[in-house]
Amino acid sequence: MKYNTDKFAHGLIEIYEKKFNHLREKPINLLEIGVAKGGSLKYWASFFNHERSKILGLDRHIPSCEFSENVSLINGDQNDIKLLKQTASDHGPFNIIIDDASHFTRETSNCFNSLWSEIKSDGYYVIEDWGVGYFPGKSEYNGMAELIAQLLCQVPTLGVSDIYLEASPLRSILFLKKGKAKWGPLNF
Repeated sequence: MKYNTDKFAHGLIEIYEKKFNHLREKPINLLEIGVAKGGSLKYWASFFNHERSKILGLDRHIPSCEFSENVSLINGDQNDIKLLKQTASDHGPFNIIIDDASHFTRETSNCFNSLWSEIKSDGYYVIEDWGVGYFPGKSEYNGMAELIAQLLCQVPTLGVSDIYLEASPLRSILFLKKGKAKWGPLNF
């Protein structure tokens, strides 16, 4: 396999390509939290092929592989709010943030609460694998579906303009697209 990532086996690349194809040739600033072996960073670097696209990965364990020059890595923990804010200050705002890190409720909530404001208008915040806590033997991850439900309840106050949610075995993913403003009063 050219890119060492489970996003292919789980069918996520197909979803990403449909959601992000319109951005492919634009200068994109992407942050992926949780990079495992680095395969998805390599994929993003080739997919978003504009010469000014920047791909940034954040993980506690930096993979030992070579990346193209538009890929940077930060060694850090997603529980470190100061680091998340500093990363956003140094490298943001972002067109896309993908949380594919611990899949624990507290950590995922921490990242979202620290970084949602760093998404550009019409940008995307993506949470991968939020259904993992409901697999047999994975109860330590419980609570992610409830977190997703809480985020969906906040859609109007967050200013979300589009939602894509999928829940199936090995493929639970949420895309929140940031609108230009919070929702105002609706007239029916």
